[in-house]
Amino acid sequence: MINDTRLFVLGAVLATATSVSHAQPPAKEASDHGCRWDTGIGPMEFVRDFGSAFVARDAPLGAVIGQARVNGFDNQGKAQVSCVNDGTTPSPVTFETHAVAALAPPPPVSGPPYLADRLLTTNVPGVAAQIEYTTPFDGPAWGSSFTPVDGLPPIPPFFSNMHRVSIAFPTPYSGGYSFLTLVKTGPIPPGAHQVLPQVLFTGSFSEVGMALTYAITGMVIQAQCDVGASTPAYVELGEWNRSHFTAPGATTTEVPFALELENCADDPDNGATDIYVQFDPQRGSQPVDAVNGVFSLTSTSTAKGVGIQILKGDGSPMALNNIVQMHRVPGSGSTQLPFQVRFYQTDAPEAVVAGNAEGFLGFTISYL
Repeated sequence: MINDTRLFVLGAVLATATSVSHAQPPAKEASDHGCRWDTGIGPMEFVRDFGSAFVARDAPLGAVIGQARVNGFDNQGKAQVSCVNDGTTPSPVTFETHAVAALAPPPPVSGPPYLADRLLTTNVPGVAAQIEYTTPFDGPAWGSSFTPVDGLPPIPPFFSNMHRVSIAFPTPYSGGYSFLTLVKTGPIPPGAHQVLPQVLFTGSFSEVGMALTYAITGMVIQAQCDVGASTPAYVELGEWNRSHFTAPGATTTEVPFALELENCADDPDNGATDIYVQFDPQRGSQPVDAVNGVFSLTSTSTAKGVGIQILKGDGSPMALNNIVQMHRVPGSGSTQLPFQVRFYQTDAPEAVVAGNAEGFLGFTISYL
């Protein structure tokens, strides 16, 4: 008599933090060689709201969260600094930034579009941010007045010197475009997380002192689904006569089943998270033909000469011990991962013995 195939769920877990604020006394005015307040008084307070950014639950450390290098306009609308280098004195006109938030440990895998050693931590565990300035801090392009002294992009913390600029055309700054990049630097707790508008860094101009603070806010949402309660623990393959197994490779009728996934979350407009599944024989079952999804019965089974084969929903073999891409995570709601199983003859007909047949598979679901 031939029994069932059992499926067991493997899981994953993940992990929150705090914020900070800043206030500074008014900065002083300066001569024509240097910087001064044109309007208002500082510091200028910038807060970039990036909206919602999604990150796949199992994205590797160093992965960019959401869209890479999101360009946005920084505006505070209450003050303006102007700077000029008239060339009459050797003293430099400078702009420098200082990190307020802690620098995150550089991820093991990193690269453009960010500098791994200038990632600033946020209040959300595993989420770091980086701002890359454009004009007027990315000289020597036309209209740019400051050039970082280390030759790297103007990503805080950095120090820059001003080019010579005519007194008639001082360089004003009250805001401008910059690129925001969010990076995964550690495990991120499941669900949605508000990035609090804590100050990440401050900026100072010559003669003016600290002139700006910079913060970001928005929601980081982990893209994944939950395994539904309706996912079967057993799949019955039915009873089959020994005479059905006439040659190695003979199979029985496929029995469909599905892994039910609920409470899915991904970017509804630009979802980019894929679901992956890996099946592994367990509890004494062993791979027989892993590429074609065939695994053995358990050692406690009394049936002989047959194994079990798992197939995808379209009937093609589902490889074992291997992560297999399925389909995209829906923006919300539920989805199914369809599969089929059947008995598969592994030995010659004379070696097939009737009896109880039992096999075990565990599965792991990943989101990348």
